[in-house]
Amino acid sequence: IALARVKSAEVTGEASINNRKGKIFLIYDLEVKLKWEASDGEGGEACKGSMKLPDVSATMLDDLDCEFTCKSSGGVATAMRKQGVAAVRRCIEEAMLRMQEEVRAEKARPEAEAVAETRPPNATPAVAVPLPK
Repeated sequence: IALARVKSAEVTGEASINNRKGKIFLIYDLEVKLKWEASDGEGGEACKGSMKLPDVSATMLDDLDCEFTCKSSGGVATAMRKQGVAAVRRCIEEAMLRMQEEVRAEKARPEAEAVAETRPPNATPAVAVPLPK
């Protein structure tokens, strides 16, 4: 594949941050749909299609199902089925792991600093209460 791009992407579902016994968990259950187009870069073969990942969750992150559709067949379509799907899976996995790290980093910030950033400018300062570990 010489040229491949995502034309549109849609993510639906739910995500939340939970605190249980002093540990922070990112919980999500998402569906990812995207439309793509690819070509061989030489003005020759080109194709369009879509991918749908119906169950993006922490339990399925290592084994994401992907429904692949393409409006044509040939070398570019075959390459997108193999390399394109693998690249999309890697991107989603990296994004979810990055979000998990951001949630953990936010938990590690001092409470007073986190409260000060989210407080409206003229609000009365809140007292930071440390959470049990």
